Amino acid sequence: MADLLLSREGTAAIISFHRPERLNAVDSAMLDQLDRAITDLADDAAVRVVILTGTGRAFMAGADIKELHTADSARAMAFNKRGSAILRRLELLPQPVIAAVNGYALGAGLELALAADLRVAAADAVFAAPETNLGQIPGFGGTQRLPRLIGPGRAKEIIFTGRRVGAEEALRIGLVERVVPPEALMEASLALAQEMCRASAFALTSAKRAINEGLDRPLDDALGLECELTGPCHDTPEQKERTLAFLKR
Repeated sequence: MADLLLSREGTAAIISFHRPERLNAVDSAMLDQLDRAITDLADDAAVRVVILTGTGRAFMAGADIKELHTADSARAMAFNKRGSAILRRLELLPQPVIAAVNGYALGAGLELALAADLRVAAADAVFAAPETNLGQIPGFGGTQRLPRLIGPGRAKEIIFTGRRVGAEEALRIGLVERVVPPEALMEASLALAQEMCRASAFALTSAKRAINEGLDRPLDDALGLECELTGPCHDTPEQKERTLAFLKR
């Protein structure tokens, strides 16, 4: 059975983590499948938005402890390095990525959600970075993305204690953008995807690049990047069609 399912809903691609018997805990095999899915999606012009979710009771309940329990430092570091690189590739997909978080998003599951552009959480979703309680630290980018998203103080408190954060608190501190009833999670995520798909595909890609790359630059450099990315937008047939339609209205 595949540990990852890839399906389509219109112009949205849905990646479903599918190890429900292990609460979708990520192991090497699942990482390999995620890596292949990212490669396929990066080159698929028909896909405008990517949605991540989990089957069963969890989005992803962290790394598979069974696989890592006997790992020495070299093997654990290799696993984390590979996971971190794959999540970086996910973050750099040209399409916007939505994490539709159902149930548990712990450890690597939290880190996976952090690598998405937007996070929609079911009201019963639970987030945590429990690694320090297991004698480890987050290894898929959690110590870097979480402080950038919610601020260093809040991120340190969550990582240092390993405590669990419910959906409403996650919304309050800026960890997620929306909270919806569990039964409406995919409907809400697909509606958000469809709303974004009404925009120009080239403009979406350019806006994502401007935001993500600009955050790591001084403001003056980031403003220059934004200006650079506006030009090519005006060379697309879609831009001409949309502005002409606007003028006709």
